[in-house]
Amino acid sequence: MRRIALCMALLLSFLCSPSLAAKSQPQFVLTFDDLPSHGPWPVGETPETVSNRLLAALKAAHIRHAYGFINGASAARDPALAQILKDWTAAGYELRNHGWSHQALDTLDAARFRDELLRNEAFIPAGAPKVFRFPYLDTARDTALRDAARTILAEQGYAVAPDDFGAPDWAYNQAWVRCRAAGDTPALARLEAAFLAQLKDSAARARAAAKTHYGRDIPYVLLLHSSAFTAHMLPQALEMLRAEGFTNTSLSEALADPANAASADPRLPFASASLFTRTGERDAEPPFALDNNCPAR
Repeated sequence: MRRIALCMALLLSFLCSPSLAAKSQPQFVLTFDDLPSHGPWPVGETPETVSNRLLAALKAAHIRHAYGFINGASAARDPALAQILKDWTAAGYELRNHGWSHQALDTLDAARFRDELLRNEAFIPAGAPKVFRFPYLDTARDTALRDAARTILAEQGYAVAPDDFGAPDWAYNQAWVRCRAAGDTPALARLEAAFLAQLKDSAARARAAAKTHYGRDIPYVLLLHSSAFTAHMLPQALEMLRAEGFTNTSLSEALADPANAASADPRLPFASASLFTRTGERDAEPPFALDNNCPAR
């Protein structure tokens, strides 16, 4: 009996260990597309002020792992934008590849896709893991072009970044900038509340999809953009995720998870990088037509 009691005590100690408890919480990877410059910007804001606010929010929330998916063409034209990329790495965050000039794959051929991929490496620190996210999440309607692009990625040692949940912050940004210019305070509040609600709903739907199709939580990749609206909302978004039990993890952990293997590895048969597309589930939709808010005259 003493031996059984000892075994039970050891088992309970293992199950209640902090490391295992941490694993039981949902984890998220924080990624930002379109660094160093994603407009439009409200009056008084610039790509530099937006980047500084994003970095400040990450530090204030004690986020260890965040990734900027970059387009080097704008940085090549403007030293101030190139400095933004240096600031991200100096702050301890990492840069990954989003194509030189953010061209949709459907607008390219294989040779131009290779050029977009490789030219962008000039602004990514040497030795950084090679991870690519398709601009506009466009993997081409033409399967031959899609397969050619994936062959190039495989030859160059790239993985494809997952896209597990989020809200279309780029579209909210456009409406928010218009409403700021119009001084429409009620519309601004409505947009901000809707974004947080949609992001929370998307996270819940992602967890439900993963548990239905994989039987468990996976490391969820959150896709945001380096916009003025996102910089404004990021502290609240991170607090919401913390309240929902999410902890921050690394992109390498997400890519290593078996649930992402088929979509992340371009050597394997194609599977969508989107969790919702891959599992046949539906993501949350904006609660109203964003274009109807403070429409451009």
